[in-house]
Amino acid sequence: MSILGLIVGLALAASALAAPSRGDSVGTLRFADASGQAITLDAPGVVYLVDFWALGCKPCIAEMPDLERLAKEYEPSRRFRLVTVVYGGWKGADLKKVAANAGTKLPVYADPDNWHDRLGVDAYPTKFLIRDGKLITRARGGGTGSYAAWSAAVADELKRAP
Repeated sequence: MSILGLIVGLALAASALAAPSRGDSVGTLRFADASGQAITLDAPGVVYLVDFWALGCKPCIAEMPDLERLAKEYEPSRRFRLVTVVYGGWKGADLKKVAANAGTKLPVYADPDNWHDRLGVDAYPTKFLIRDGKLITRARGGGTGSYAAWSAAVADELKRAP
């Protein structure tokens, strides 16, 4: 095995160890919007779906209409919030350009506190369903048709008492 192969293998193992499991505390996640304002995912009882995605990721882009539908259906209750976090160091006004390039009207957030690495994200898209700072579920992958799976998961979690 080459030195590079060993380093990559160790890095992947470390990220797998760092990845939280169901019921684990993930802390209070914070991201930044296009105006640079911080959003903190700490409202009691609110279910957050955090979507880590990348601009060049075809499944990520393909599922944007499904995510928009999910947000439109559940966010009016104020008990659910979708947070789309783009990978790649984007920030400020460039986040609006990223949203336009992805063909979405969803707000796109930056990750200045490096939650991407802290949560062990190693593929795109990766989603975390979180309530009260605890991980409900984590899923890798996506694409068209993701609305059905996430709608069911969100609806089930909203039925539970916060």
